[in-house]
Amino acid sequence: CRGPTRSIAMPRTMFYVLAICVWDHVMAATAAAPPCEEPFLPLHGNNPFGNQKVPESPDPLVSTTWSASVNTSNLQQYEVAVPTRVDAFPPSAFIGVASLLTATPNVTVVGKGSLRFFFDTERAGWFEFESADLATTVTASISEYNEPWPGKTRVPVAYANGVYRLETNPQLYEGVTYAWISYDPESNPSTCIAHGNEDQPATVTCPAASGAIKAVTFAEFGTASGGCDSGFTPGSCAVDLAGNITLACAGKTSCTVSCIQGTCTIDGTKLDLGGDPCPGTPKSLTVDVECDRPSSGSNTVPWHLTAVRVVAQVRPVNYSGTFKSSDHVLTQSWYTGAYGSRLNMMPYGFNSILMDRGDRVSIQGDGHPTMAAALVAFPSADTYDLVHQMLVQTDSGCANHSICPVVDSGLMPYPLYWASSVNDWYWASGDTNRVLQLAPDMGRIVDNAVEKFLQPGLNVAWFGWDDRVGNGFCGECNLEAQLGFASLTIRACNDFSATLKHAGDTVNATKYAATAIRLAQTLRARPATTVPGGEWWEDYGVHAAAYMINAKSVATAAEQEAIFHKVLTNSVTICSWSPFNQYWILQALGNLGKMDYAIASIKLCWGPMLELGKGCFWELFSPEWARFMSKGDKAPTRPSYCHPWADGVTPWLTHSLAGIVPLKPGYKTFAALPHVSQRSPNVSATHETPYGRIAVDAVRNTALGTVRVRVDAPVPGFVGLRSTDEATGCGLDESTFSVNGEAVAASPQPTIDAVHPTLAAQHHYIAVPVGVYTITAAFHSDCALYRTVPDVKVHGAVDGLPDSPPFPPAVYPGSWTVDTATRGKWINKYGKDGYVLFAYDQQIKAPSLGAKDLTKLPVWVNSVIIWKGSSAYVGRDITNASYLQDPRGDGAALGFVTKGADGSQGTVLDINVTVGTSYNVSLYMVSAVKPVGGSTWSFSKQAIRIMDLETLDPIAPDVLITHADGGVFWTLTYNRGVRLRVMPIDSDAGFSAVFFDRGT
Repeated sequence: CRGPTRSIAMPRTMFYVLAICVWDHVMAATAAAPPCEEPFLPLHGNNPFGNQKVPESPDPLVSTTWSASVNTSNLQQYEVAVPTRVDAFPPSAFIGVASLLTATPNVTVVGKGSLRFFFDTERAGWFEFESADLATTVTASISEYNEPWPGKTRVPVAYANGVYRLETNPQLYEGVTYAWISYDPESNPSTCIAHGNEDQPATVTCPAASGAIKAVTFAEFGTASGGCDSGFTPGSCAVDLAGNITLACAGKTSCTVSCIQGTCTIDGTKLDLGGDPCPGTPKSLTVDVECDRPSSGSNTVPWHLTAVRVVAQVRPVNYSGTFKSSDHVLTQSWYTGAYGSRLNMMPYGFNSILMDRGDRVSIQGDGHPTMAAALVAFPSADTYDLVHQMLVQTDSGCANHSICPVVDSGLMPYPLYWASSVNDWYWASGDTNRVLQLAPDMGRIVDNAVEKFLQPGLNVAWFGWDDRVGNGFCGECNLEAQLGFASLTIRACNDFSATLKHAGDTVNATKYAATAIRLAQTLRARPATTVPGGEWWEDYGVHAAAYMINAKSVATAAEQEAIFHKVLTNSVTICSWSPFNQYWILQALGNLGKMDYAIASIKLCWGPMLELGKGCFWELFSPEWARFMSKGDKAPTRPSYCHPWADGVTPWLTHSLAGIVPLKPGYKTFAALPHVSQRSPNVSATHETPYGRIAVDAVRNTALGTVRVRVDAPVPGFVGLRSTDEATGCGLDESTFSVNGEAVAASPQPTIDAVHPTLAAQHHYIAVPVGVYTITAAFHSDCALYRTVPDVKVHGAVDGLPDSPPFPPAVYPGSWTVDTATRGKWINKYGKDGYVLFAYDQQIKAPSLGAKDLTKLPVWVNSVIIWKGSSAYVGRDITNASYLQDPRGDGAALGFVTKGADGSQGTVLDINVTVGTSYNVSLYMVSAVKPVGGSTWSFSKQAIRIMDLETLDPIAPDVLITHADGGVFWTLTYNRGVRLRVMPIDSDAGFSAVFFDRGT
């Protein structure tokens, strides 16, 4: 922390001298505060201009390089002292706000209000400010979006020299794009720790001006939900600590609590919980306390704000890989994925999530795309060691599993993703000795999956957040997840076989190759169940089909083409709700050679995130959210805006679009198969290897009908030229092939284990020795189509879904309308065929049993099931126009169905109808209501994801519901069963009733 007299570049020795000079001007309370210790050294050993600047990169240090002598395992820090924008609420409470956009801020605070600071790019770090005369209590907040993140509002910690630091966790590690300072002279200060990690000490502190801890408003060790700002709901696994913390901490200015398994320690005193409340379940510590009111006269104004800053931490690694495309969205995507991986690089490995929600740990499967991105963006010996360190930490395959517990290793696909990361690391590093050390553990992991192959009722546990693969922790999950896991197992066998072959273990390499063939035959022999008498592959949706294609040895070329046209050409359904899963869908498109579709999927599934925020890719995302979100808005379900599991697009662009792949581990030999087309005419990339830097630059000249590839080869390799143009079908003329101006003949196809055989077979190959070469080729002159620029006319965005050729225009089988006028007077307009009024009748004689639904279902509705959520009674009031009329006579009442608060996956309603019946289903929703006995209110904003009940594909654009204080009817027209996922944006997402009417 720096005081008011130190500039960013000032040496520390000068700071100490000047601090003494200004000591008399700092208030006594501030002077008594402890000195502020920096957790990391400032940037050092660096050259800010060592690399070229990249306008498409969100990384403010993209051009910075560090010398080889710098220890990359020690994080460094830098400051951002001038925000991009400042908003004052209300402006009258602050004088001099504009100075915050200069190097010499000086704001006078004259009344109650808050300042919001926008720092443009998300960074990993913390927020600080300075005031030499602050003698009262303020709060500070941070967030990735333009509202304070729940649980990230605290009283900042005061340090010497007027420095105040927001400390939300011991690591000072958060995602910071926005920050706030809020001042209320009449408020009771409080301090809160939301979801602190198990076995991590958490300290709640009341500021000096406020006195001591007055009361404990909530304290639990378990699985509580909610946040410091919105309030907490006890979890299903919970130990209430409020009484114990009150006894130990009331009257103190600070108190430290930690819990692990069956024991908590409260300010040094151990508390036996009588055993772990839920063994094997990740738990967190949640504490919220209220501080004493400040003594009379202590909350005085005015006071002055003289500095604000984000202090960012960074691992000092160089961009030793680069990427550039003629399509700036692709370039921006590569660097955004690289930056997301970098922000999650720690001294000990990779974090799985930036915004601390209590699950910040090294998670086995989540890390696969993260590490793959690091290996192409920052390839170096240090990065190879960091990835290896992460692999060792998350290895669940040791012989005695009890001594290698790994977070989430019980999720069946996660150990296989770990094995994929070992393969990636080996092909990048060429470290045969260490991969052979890991091979026995890889073998146990793969063998375990093989043993359970297509096992009936297999507990897959988790396959992704998309409903099509079970929506999270799903146990047996569904058929799509089961088929996806089976294909992932086959791929694991094939990939492990290739690794073992190159590592010299030919016996086991042969064994696992044979196992892959056997499992593929078994999978093909499984008859389709959703299409009686159909082809074996007709049960496969987008996700399962992608995994099956990536497995290499399952489908024939003709079957792959049929599968592609059946499930991978629809822009409405191609994007997984989780960008983590999208990595495998992208791979499948590339592996089939459908590169133009793969590029379009990047622009559709990742591209809108680039428009809605700057920094990283998100944990969850639907491209349809772009229709109702603006930059900086809070997204439905409150996903992390910097989750590196979404970074798979970065390695794909290097390995598949630029086409740089190893032929032997460590790139001892390599191949370059760059893809250029009429839609994407130029791509270039560099990739550092243990043998030197490979550089590729490919250009397609549509007017001349030529392709040029320039390659800088530090080792011998091959350049692959696409034999047939994807869009036009025109073929390259082999008689036009040349290297450095001299005619050459194509070479036989090399063995490329790192490339899907379908894609590898679509190329001509030219061998290149060490050196710099320019390879040229031309299309057959009798094919005029190569000169034709493809139709790039905008089809017309459909309800905010971006135009994405060569995908055809988006077509939704369902449609919806919104009615804000009818309110509670639904009779004779809605529900003519039937309805369910949830929790409509209170059970007065037995209120503990909850309220009863009022139900009348039409014969064509088979069932209405609340899949995620529970109902509660709100009230009965005939004078309230938002309450629903009672169809039995006079009166009006209201119930409410919700899964829970902001941050949950949403409240889910499944409606099963007779197939083919066209109908309208209407949800009725009311904002700002609270069930009897409830502690939280219903939404002011929520969104609905609309899916077919059988396929769980999206069938209509997501809808945003706002301004529903008086009640809103949302009506869907469709002809099959539906799943409606009502997703929170704030408070509790849910609905009060569902109505049925025959369609017209």
